[in-house]
Amino acid sequence: MCIRDVEQPPFALKLNAIGWFRRSGGDILWLGIAPNKALNGLVYTLGKKLEKAGVDVDKRAFQPHITLARRVKMDAGLAEMYPHGSVMIKTDVKQISLMHSHRSHGRLAYTPLYHHDLMGKDEE
Repeated sequence: MCIRDVEQPPFALKLNAIGWFRRSGGDILWLGIAPNKALNGLVYTLGKKLEKAGVDVDKRAFQPHITLARRVKMDAGLAEMYPHGSVMIKTDVKQISLMHSHRSHGRLAYTPLYHHDLMGKDEE
């Protein structure tokens, strides 16, 4: 499995923005992730390994975020309450997971398929 072959030391993420994706049935509220070379490198490397294995990889621009809620009715005033950079949460990434996104009883569900602990070459 491609994810098993990823060599990546743990890294820190900074969540620094709150925002939403507009949807007709209700918006998606999210926390944005500050630009991060380690995360971008991981996404690129894993994408190439998956493509080489014959997996169809999403070609859209990578928009790193953590979804907080779906089908939210957003008020435009939220952007004024939480301008870009006003949220600052730091977390460490020590594991990555391969998730299966599917509909269950009409709702979006995520099922973990595989987990991989991140480690540098000196930690193996």
